[in-house]
Amino acid sequence: MAFRILSACLLAVAMPSISAAEEPAKAEASSRAPTLGGLATTGARAKDLQVSGAKEQSIRKLIRVTNGLQLGIQALDQIFAQLRPSVPQVSDEAWSKLVAEVRGAAMSDFEALLVPVYDRHFTQEEVDGLVAFYESPLGKKTVEKMPAVMGEAMAVGGAWGQAVMERIVERAQTAKGATYHY
Repeated sequence: MAFRILSACLLAVAMPSISAAEEPAKAEASSRAPTLGGLATTGARAKDLQVSGAKEQSIRKLIRVTNGLQLGIQALDQIFAQLRPSVPQVSDEAWSKLVAEVRGAAMSDFEALLVPVYDRHFTQEEVDGLVAFYESPLGKKTVEKMPAVMGEAMAVGGAWGQAVMERIVERAQTAKGATYHY
């Protein structure tokens, strides 16, 4: 059942992006609110998604230099991997084409949805400073190493949280109402 729902969602996302790829009016498409692969976004009005031209370009550059779309790409790849077995009638060639088309449209829409988020939290000067940092050797190293750092930090944090929880449970069991300060 879940595969059928995901398949329907994938096809709903894919069909508008396939027809949109045939539209020559790129300018008109860029003036519309992002649609997540052709599906209308909820909770985001078009005027809320508009950012000034120079700042928008700076934010898009920041997203690129920080590999800001990588999580979206990984999520899409997982969706495609889960969906593939549910549509055996689709040839590998057709599936590859569908994946490429949906991935491109979805990532473009995802980036467009991220722009106003950055806009709300950073000034033009701050975005430019961040771009300068992430284009520097240290910034590039930060982007390269951060996934490993975050992975290790999550493992350490999980172990630490488990140890703290065990201490709290142990103290709670022996305290019988006594107050302890950690």
